[in-house]
Amino acid sequence: MSNPDQQPIETIIHPEPNPRIGCLARIGPIGALALLLLVFIGGLVLLQNPSLSPVSTGRLDFKNLQVAPGFMHYEDSGRAWDISYEKAYPSRFMGKVSHVSAIRLKEIPLLTHDILVTSGDFADPALVRTSVTNHHFTWVALSDTYPEGAINLLHTVPKDEGIFNQLQAIRTGDDVEISGWEILRIDALNSDDETYLWWQDAGCNTLLVDSVSIVR
Repeated sequence: MSNPDQQPIETIIHPEPNPRIGCLARIGPIGALALLLLVFIGGLVLLQNPSLSPVSTGRLDFKNLQVAPGFMHYEDSGRAWDISYEKAYPSRFMGKVSHVSAIRLKEIPLLTHDILVTSGDFADPALVRTSVTNHHFTWVALSDTYPEGAINLLHTVPKDEGIFNQLQAIRTGDDVEISGWEILRIDALNSDDETYLWWQDAGCNTLLVDSVSIVR
């Protein structure tokens, strides 16, 4: 049961000045320059800190993870989570991986990766510049023409350890097909089975992944 005074985990951990922007923001020329600087600095940090890699190190103990039928309730080492879904049918995302990084949220370790899947103009860095920061993405068109194609930031929850290992193998530049069920919300539960925080995206695609195909 949720307390109306509580806030979702994205707000707690990554507060945004304008929550209506959600997962997607289109920025202008000044923002583009700032974005380039941020990406450059981020690249230097990544080179100096190998722990900031696309490989998730906060993996669950899948052998001891208890999953209820329908993948709506999880338990692991005294912790528990409830998951609610947006649709009763699976979704599929196909395209080029323009970004992949590990998600490390100790409160909800079910979430393992941010994967930006792009197609059409969004997959061409000569036409569209993209970036992912704090589980949100931005894009900048490099011409006056509105880009064609699709862009989706996936926040992944692997169905099992096999899917987790496949997600671990994904690298930027790969062509992928990722399928699963879109998640509306993940609730972290306390010892009284009450929600104390939750994850809910704003325009991205949190996904219970049950299929991964990689073409290099």
